[in-house]
Amino acid sequence: MMPRVTGDMLVSDIVKRYPETMEVMTSYGLHCVGCHVSQFESLEDGCKGHGMSEAICKELIEAINKAITEADAQGNVINLTNKAARKVKELMEKQGSPNAAIRVEVITGATGPTYSLGFDSDPAKSEDTAVTDKGVRLYYKSSDEKVVKGTKIEYVETPGGSGFRIAPPQQDDDK
Repeated sequence: MMPRVTGDMLVSDIVKRYPETMEVMTSYGLHCVGCHVSQFESLEDGCKGHGMSEAICKELIEAINKAITEADAQGNVINLTNKAARKVKELMEKQGSPNAAIRVEVITGATGPTYSLGFDSDPAKSEDTAVTDKGVRLYYKSSDEKVVKGTKIEYVETPGGSGFRIAPPQQDDDK
C-alpha cells in the first residue's frame, strides 16, 4: 500500500486531512501541529527544525501512516483517538459518572455543521444511535448519521491550550 503521508507534505495539510496523526506527531516531539508555522512547513522540515534525525523522521512517517490505516480499519461512525478516550474516561471519573456517555450534537448553520459534546448519564433515547469506541459510549441522533459518519474526536494539547477537537468527516477531494 502506498503511504498516504510523505515527508514533503505540509504539516497543516496532514493534520487537516488525517486528524488522528496529531497525537502521533506530538508523541515524537513534533509540536508544531498547533503552530502557525505548520501551514508553511513540510513534515521533513518540521522534523529537522525539532532536531530529529532522518531515521527518526522516517520512523515518524511510518507511525503516522500506521495510525491512518488503523483508524480506517475501525470503520466506526465516530472515532475517538486513544488520547481522547483516556481523557473522557478521566473526566467521567472526576465527575463521579464513570458510566456516562458522550452526546455528540450536530448544529447545522449557514456555513455547515458544527458539533457539540457533553456528558449524558441517561440511557440513549429512542431517536438516538449508541456506539462504543475504545470503551466510551457515544450517542447521536440517528437522523444525524450522514453528518457524523467519519467524525473523529481527539484531545489536543498545544502551548496555547488543550481541549477536545471534533474533526468532521473528510471530503473526498478526488470527486
